[in-house]
Amino acid sequence: MAEETKTEETTVQEQAEQKPEEPEKKYTDADVDDIINKKFAAWSKKQQKAVDEAAKLAQMDAKQKAEYERDQLQAELDQLKKEKTLSEMTAQARKMLSADNVTVPDEILSGIVTEDADQTAKNVKAFSTAFRAAVDAAVKDALKGSVPRTGGSSAITKDEIMKVADTAQRQKLIRDNITLFTGGRK
Repeated sequence: MAEETKTEETTVQEQAEQKPEEPEKKYTDADVDDIINKKFAAWSKKQQKAVDEAAKLAQMDAKQKAEYERDQLQAELDQLKKEKTLSEMTAQARKMLSADNVTVPDEILSGIVTEDADQTAKNVKAFSTAFRAAVDAAVKDALKGSVPRTGGSSAITKDEIMKVADTAQRQKLIRDNITLFTGGRK
């Protein structure tokens, strides 16, 4: 009986050793199902749109098809013109900001640019003014602080410093009054 238990333990150990460890899963089955369902729904919607478009065209006569296609092309042309206008306005806004030594990322620039040249110019001017004010305020804030000490008006002499018994204190006084030891130079 002891041998059977020993043999079973050995078999279980061998099986455990033979199974390679699976890497930790990053997604659960539910996550994968959810992703697949979302992708399938998007694909189905796209396919349904194509089917609806084909059915719509099938019901039209030649004149209606031509009008519909013309409307589709006009809409595409309008979109391309809008994109071109925005691109040109973006380039112009970037030049205007560059002239004021202001560099901004595209995300911010897209919020400044409009299709109207006058409005874009106003937006650029307002942004540039606000940007400069913020930079000036930040610089002034960074420069705030105590006035640096000058080494020229020392109330202690070189001899007094050398008489200090504590080495650390003496070294600190020498650092603070270095001009006494360098002949006025720092």
